[in-house]
Amino acid sequence: MKNNKGFTLVELLAVIAILAILVIMALPAVLRMFNQARIDTFSNEINTILRTAKQQYLLEGGNAQTWTNADGSTKKLPLTGNSKLKYYVKMNGNGQITKLQVTNGEYQYSKSGIIEDVVKNDIKVVSDLSEEDKLVIDGSGLNSGEEKIICRRATSLHTSICKATDNRYSCRGAGFEDNATITYGSLGTNGTLSVGDAFDCDVNGDGTYDSNTERFYYVSPKDADTSSEYVTLIYYNNVTNGISNSEDAYSYGDVSWEGPNVGYLQLPTTSQWSNVSLTESTRQIKTSDGGVVVIYDESSYNLSTFTYENRAARFLTYQEIANGCSDNITRANGLSACLFLLENTRFTNSTNNSPYIDGFWLENYVSTIYYVNYVSGLFNKISSNTHNVNNYIGVRPAIEVNKKNIEY
Repeated sequence: MKNNKGFTLVELLAVIAILAILVIMALPAVLRMFNQARIDTFSNEINTILRTAKQQYLLEGGNAQTWTNADGSTKKLPLTGNSKLKYYVKMNGNGQITKLQVTNGEYQYSKSGIIEDVVKNDIKVVSDLSEEDKLVIDGSGLNSGEEKIICRRATSLHTSICKATDNRYSCRGAGFEDNATITYGSLGTNGTLSVGDAFDCDVNGDGTYDSNTERFYYVSPKDADTSSEYVTLIYYNNVTNGISNSEDAYSYGDVSWEGPNVGYLQLPTTSQWSNVSLTESTRQIKTSDGGVVVIYDESSYNLSTFTYENRAARFLTYQEIANGCSDNITRANGLSACLFLLENTRFTNSTNNSPYIDGFWLENYVSTIYYVNYVSGLFNKISSNTHNVNNYIGVRPAIEVNKKNIEY
């Protein structure tokens, strides 16, 4: 007689239990296999970024570079593939990658130093990290463990043509022949900050570094303090209401000893240049020798503190120019070592129909009288005049930037 008896409930439960045990035993190995496959894929994507960056370095002329596909960035590598991948690559002038940060939301990789290939042990699982250790690559270029790059070394320099007619003054007095080309600043040496090095600075925070409208020149450590991490850079042109303008002049102030309470109003506001700020907006106004007293009509007056209210930049100081240029900056042609200070001034044309005004105000007074110092393009030196002159001296912004924010 045929036996149609099936499995008992106990037998079925036993089989299910055995299968469950096998699955539980095998699951970690399976998960490790899938996880390793994802890590291998992520590692291959990072190596692709490395190779592409090195190729792009050669295509872009062999200069120090930074690439990122952060939102809004125009400095991207020509890559296709995972749209979730965010990267930041920094390369020095020798073609070596010195900073690499990559994340896909599930894994992340962050490494500094000379990077040749990817070490898989340095790949981290994002979900295992604290919030402060998670890599963030956003539109400002600000990354966890990496300061945002505000200024990049320029790859080309501004020039103008000498049109002066008087051999004693302006570019002719500095030794340039008529119609000679004047070059402002230098491309400098990678890894070194030198007076006159040209930089393009993303002062308005739009992610671009415009060599025509965002050109700055390195002048000195902030306030000539060599221990400071901050440096001072000067804009390539004078401004009106924060906008480039080489033709309009403004007085320094309406009262001599109260600081630049008129001229400062032309400086870019913190809204216009949102990517830079002053370390201290309130400053003690000083004389060119560092004093705080001026003489006017045989009386002494204490110079005030002054606040650059709501401004992203300030006036350059006498001390910052003296620190980098020469000891003869008050003599005719004394700024010949720092011609970048004279761009867009009457240095290029000493005639009355010049499209440029003479120069721009400095923050400091002369030591013994109430005259204020200014850069003179006509005489190629630091000159001085009364605070209320408003027909040939303008306003030129100086910014303060931490060296960590400068790619040099």
